[in-house]
Amino acid sequence: MTAPRYPTIEIDASKCTVPFDCKKCLQACPQAVFLVTAVKVERDEAKNYSYELNPDMLKLLREEFDVDKVTSKFAEAIKGKSAGEIEAEGKAIFEEYGRNWIRQSLKLGEEYPDRTYEVLLEAIDKTGGY
Repeated sequence: MTAPRYPTIEIDASKCTVPFDCKKCLQACPQAVFLVTAVKVERDEAKNYSYELNPDMLKLLREEFDVDKVTSKFAEAIKGKSAGEIEAEGKAIFEEYGRNWIRQSLKLGEEYPDRTYEVLLEAIDKTGGY
């Protein structure tokens, strides 16, 4: 058995100072293959930043928005119903689920900010919101 072959990317640090500016490396490789982390140098001290989502936030979302629960709710709601009624039930249940999920994600994003969110806020501050 041979080891998998992964693409090799050579990055010219003189041209690529912030990978999120051009994003060519990120567009070429999916996140599961290529992970970007940044090193910020302040007062001759390097700091590693992670652009991963906070695991605690992901755990809370996974617990609150368990897919098995919503699909069970849907299955129970459509028992014995016509195709039109099933479509209406699905629309109601999954629209509510999606709205609540994104609202909670935004709320938790404020409580558990990640580096990507912080960089976004810095960019907004630097550009005046444009």
